[in-house]
Amino acid sequence: MSPLNPWKLSGYKAGQNVVCKVVKDEPGGYAVIIPKDNLPGFLPTQALLRTGEEILAQFVCVHNHRILLSARFSNNVSKLAATPNVRWEEHLDEIDVAAPAPPQQNEEPAPRASVEQQSQTIPPHQQGNVIVPPSTRPDDGMYKNYPATSVKTLPVESNPPAPPNRPAAAQAPPQPRGGGLNQAMPYPANAPPASDPVPNRLISIPSNQAIQLEQEAEAERAFGVWASTPRKFHLKRATDLILPPIDKDSLEEFKIVDYDVEWLITNLEGGMRTGCVKAACESKLSRSAMLLYRGRAVGCIYGCKSMPDTQPTEQSLQNMLADLEVPDTDVKMYDLPENVTLAMSALFLGYPVQRNDDYDARAYMDYICGWFESKGNTACLAITLPSNSATCLGYVYKGQFCGAFYVEDQQFRTDKEFVYELLRNDPRANVEASILPPEMTSSAVRFGFSLSMAKKRIDGR
Repeated sequence: MSPLNPWKLSGYKAGQNVVCKVVKDEPGGYAVIIPKDNLPGFLPTQALLRTGEEILAQFVCVHNHRILLSARFSNNVSKLAATPNVRWEEHLDEIDVAAPAPPQQNEEPAPRASVEQQSQTIPPHQQGNVIVPPSTRPDDGMYKNYPATSVKTLPVESNPPAPPNRPAAAQAPPQPRGGGLNQAMPYPANAPPASDPVPNRLISIPSNQAIQLEQEAEAERAFGVWASTPRKFHLKRATDLILPPIDKDSLEEFKIVDYDVEWLITNLEGGMRTGCVKAACESKLSRSAMLLYRGRAVGCIYGCKSMPDTQPTEQSLQNMLADLEVPDTDVKMYDLPENVTLAMSALFLGYPVQRNDDYDARAYMDYICGWFESKGNTACLAITLPSNSATCLGYVYKGQFCGAFYVEDQQFRTDKEFVYELLRNDPRANVEASILPPEMTSSAVRFGFSLSMAKKRIDGR
């Protein structure tokens, strides 16, 4: 793939709305182009799209000469109507999908006439013209559930009104000021001495350091955009799905009352730990497990009697950190290999591959593993075995099979033949795959949730 023009990429930031056009389908999504600058990209989605359709998406990052995009909406893909003479790139900033707050129960909508009368009392500089592209009309296409009020308005005047003049302060008659030799004034009598200029702190930062700080902030935003799309999955015995310690010597067990959660977070983040933390809180009847990659959470499962449904990773992480402040919480902490951890993280922060084939389990596993090898992908295979209601997870790192975890007996195996034997013994076995985008482990993205930031959000509740 040819290198991308850096001048064209300089205008794109994480979270920015872009219009892309479908080129062809790939496992887990579609290869697309951004017509505005003719840039290639990839859009992970399970929606059924056709070649040539234009889609509204969000920019995540660039890696290996291709742009990673995220679906604009979590429930469906935002298709743009093929309307002649309409350039959607010019209307991206006008699209606002945030629906207005619903009226209170005792509040009735204002009559149309009164709304028009109110608009006449608004000063001209506060009025605006609503620009509604054809596909954003309430009765058109996928936007039929979004009212016209969800479209941003463009003000008629670009400049805000001038602030009112401040009342003139009473001026005291100028007093001569003495100074210097023989009371000679070093400056005119009516002119006060110039105040010392306030130092600009940005000037003291070297340019390469400022660039590095901006790159780190952009990488953090890129992960935030990617992780903002909810990923739903239903798991039984959820905490058992995370691999137990392979190296028994790395296992640490303690009660949080003997330490505290701040110490734990410092230990994990400062040590850039890769592995797992499991917690059990008897007073809340909860169990939780956190998957870590270099000190950041790349997967989390939380379950308790009052909350039986599986929550997304970010919400589960906050619930787990809250439990870690309860004195009777027991904690287990251990290390795991990075290749297995990243493959496992695809189950939480990857994108699923939609199946539309008639392969049996063995044939599909051979096909998808061959595709992973050709692309160098990192992925997690979820293998269900109906004959004994068992589950096995297969791990693929950069295209290579690196192990399998049979959940029922909590055993980790490195040979693929073990998985093949499971498939032979159960003709109804099913294989599903989730892919971790290579961008997540590149310098363009700060992969994983920050534990300290999640703790601050809990404290700020």
